[in-house]
Amino acid sequence: MIFFRSLHSVVGIFVISQLLSCATILKEKTHKINVGTNNGKKVEVMVDGSTYTVPGPIPVTRAKEGKTIQPKNNECGAVYLESSVEPVFFVNILSGGTIGSAVDFSSGHMWKYQDNVTISCQ
Repeated sequence: MIFFRSLHSVVGIFVISQLLSCATILKEKTHKINVGTNNGKKVEVMVDGSTYTVPGPIPVTRAKEGKTIQPKNNECGAVYLESSVEPVFFVNILSGGTIGSAVDFSSGHMWKYQDNVTISCQ
């Protein structure tokens, strides 16, 4: 009887570990990016259909596709954000968590962008 309880606990822990997805739990749906300007002036930019004033942090929804930070004026150039895999995603792979990896992939939490970017203005 003790063996059955012990086995039951081990199976339960294994199932829970498979369902947990590290990037989904540890990372937010958005990635906050610190956006600055080369001249320090405030600029309105658009990304993901929302407008923000920079310099300052802006939230960008995580996705496999890259994003463009587009200034509203013509004096500043756009900045392309390239996505890459969040390092905590690999914890699932190393622990054999195929379900957790699938959750991270489908939720978009496995992606990240640069933490800091600078917009060039004239």
